[in-house]
Amino acid sequence: MKTTTFLFLSVFCTLSIANAQEKPLSLKDALRYGIERNPAFRNSLVEEQISAEKTNEAASRYLPRLTGTLDGRYNTQIATQVLPARTFRPSAGENELSEVRFGTNWNATASLDLTQTIVDMSIGAEAASAKAAQTLAAANTEQAKNNLKMTIARAYYTVLLNQEKFRQAEGNFTRNENFYKDVQAKFKNANALKTDQSRAYLNFSNASLAKKKAQDAVRLSLMNLALQLSWEGKPEDIRLSDNLTTLFAGDSEFTNRSLDAALEARADAKAEIAQREVNIRSLDRLRNQNLPTLSGYGFLGTQGFGNDVGAINFFPLSYVGVRASIPIADWFTRTATIQQQALQLDKSENNLRNIRQTAVYELQNTQTALQNAVQTVKIQKENIAIAEEVIASTTTRFKQGQATQQEVLDAESTLRDTQLSYLQALYDALVAKLDWEKANGML
Repeated sequence: MKTTTFLFLSVFCTLSIANAQEKPLSLKDALRYGIERNPAFRNSLVEEQISAEKTNEAASRYLPRLTGTLDGRYNTQIATQVLPARTFRPSAGENELSEVRFGTNWNATASLDLTQTIVDMSIGAEAASAKAAQTLAAANTEQAKNNLKMTIARAYYTVLLNQEKFRQAEGNFTRNENFYKDVQAKFKNANALKTDQSRAYLNFSNASLAKKKAQDAVRLSLMNLALQLSWEGKPEDIRLSDNLTTLFAGDSEFTNRSLDAALEARADAKAEIAQREVNIRSLDRLRNQNLPTLSGYGFLGTQGFGNDVGAINFFPLSYVGVRASIPIADWFTRTATIQQQALQLDKSENNLRNIRQTAVYELQNTQTALQNAVQTVKIQKENIAIAEEVIASTTTRFKQGQATQQEVLDAESTLRDTQLSYLQALYDALVAKLDWEKANGML
């Protein structure tokens, strides 16, 4: 059954990877893909599972311990005991000793040894500490997931921005290349000045360099996205289905949660609260280790003796008992350990106060930054309309002989710059929204 399940999951994962590589990735697809495959995040999940097993281990400390033992021995030299000689000869002198050999050549033992804890306050404290550590691991996993989502989203936005920059750089290169060829032809026919040709070449050269830089930016941003996703294929095979415009919802009202509600939802606050609980439980565990413990034990076995392996006689042996353990002195070692843990608890309290103070600032700062970014998007979008009007007017004047071709190129360049500024504003707004959502615990 396990083999069948494993094969099914393997086939499913293979098909999922192939499907993901064939179809364009939306932002949601990219987030899901990265969460499923990013090794660092997978380790967070493993740490959470380890903490769960440690909780199970701590909870089992109250269960009885049963040990079975089998022992067979051949005595190559039987032990010699020294006894007062009067034990065997009443007439022997008072200080006279006799050497006596006791034992048989062959000894055998079979036993069951049972131990049961009755009272040990440190066990309950250890179980509570392990449970708190499990909660901390879960909070750390949530925090790692949020950080991964932010990293992937930023990388996704960057690819979209760089791809759009490259498309515009490519179009600008083509226009300047054609313009330079036209000016060259006019210069040969004495219809253009040398300075016109030099200026056209300068624009063409700059456009070529800008295209190369834009192409490199796309390649590097795809590599970064592939790294964050733990992409199975080549980075250049990644195709994105979203664009900055569709990802930006255009909301203008962003209401912050209350401070307490934000702290309750934020992963970093949850993790620090869990860390404080771990420190509290660890301190309880250390203190309880100073308390007496009580345990019961029992032994059931048999011992065999004989000078011949085939003639061993067995004799039963059993006992039960209760053991009390009372710590008396540890030479202040445990005291220092308890003090260290108490200081760790103080650090957690200070960290929580710092998170609370920082959250007050982050809520206001990210909200203001997001509102300004949204306003910038609005202004840049209006600037595009103005630039389009300018290029339309310049083109009309050019057709009427009232404007030069260079003026048309300058107007086109202004429009492209305005469009890029709009895309950059969209990118900045999307990143600002991520920061705002993180501050409010909405990721």
